[in-house]
Amino acid sequence: MSINFSFLIEKFPSNNLTGKAKFLAQGLFSIYLLEGDKPIVVKLITNQEIAQSEFFSLQYFFERGILVPKPYGYWEVSGKWVLAMEFISSGACSKEKSFLESLTKLYSIQSKKWGWEINNFIGSLPQPNIQTEDFFEYFWKTRFLPQLNLAVKKNLLKESYKTRLELLLKKAETWGIHKIQPRLIHGDLWSGNIIWSNRGMYLIDLSPAYGHPEQDLGMANLFGGFPTSQMPKLLETIGLDPYGYLERISFWQVYPLLVHVNLFGSSYLAQLENCIRKYDK
Repeated sequence: MSINFSFLIEKFPSNNLTGKAKFLAQGLFSIYLLEGDKPIVVKLITNQEIAQSEFFSLQYFFERGILVPKPYGYWEVSGKWVLAMEFISSGACSKEKSFLESLTKLYSIQSKKWGWEINNFIGSLPQPNIQTEDFFEYFWKTRFLPQLNLAVKKNLLKESYKTRLELLLKKAETWGIHKIQPRLIHGDLWSGNIIWSNRGMYLIDLSPAYGHPEQDLGMANLFGGFPTSQMPKLLETIGLDPYGYLERISFWQVYPLLVHVNLFGSSYLAQLENCIRKYDK
């Protein structure tokens, strides 16, 4: 580790930090734990925009009472960005109850417009955003089209996929998914982006927007790790009709699969094709 975190001791005197950094995990970025009375998690981020958008998202959720680690700030150190946040320890909890409570609170936060006020990221990929009253404009311009263009540029997909995705959105219009009030969503809800704590289900690594809750549920179904039996109850609790949501899940999985094609290559093409083909009839 080449970064000296001693400057954080001065910034958080009440935490009694020891200055000893313990390596926690290596994902997209390295994550360390600064030990003390109130331990702090630090993430080393190489991209300033990613650091800014992650801090903004955490702060936005935290201020609205959503269970996320409290963000403390981010600083440039030796050419990298140090994002500091509250340490959340894993613990036993009722996953069914915590899942319902955490996401019910999240999806109760509504907006008049679809989208998000700043650009952000999904994994390492830029995720452009707009704010619009038209769901299909939002989803096409900021979700489907950017990922499709990138996949075509990488020679992973053919330009003809554009027509198929346009037809898929027309199909989705018949479901009425655009008629709900936009809800605040996580945007990348897989099991690696949550922490089960004795205080509940914490959300991390946010890629948020005001979108449709079924987008999160589609992602949660894609890789598992969630109490999927609670999803109809969740939709009912937030005032949405759960009828037919299972038939729509594959639609919502198209976007994360496009992302995975661009991140990890052709191994995800078969899954992507299966999801789109389901609605070709």
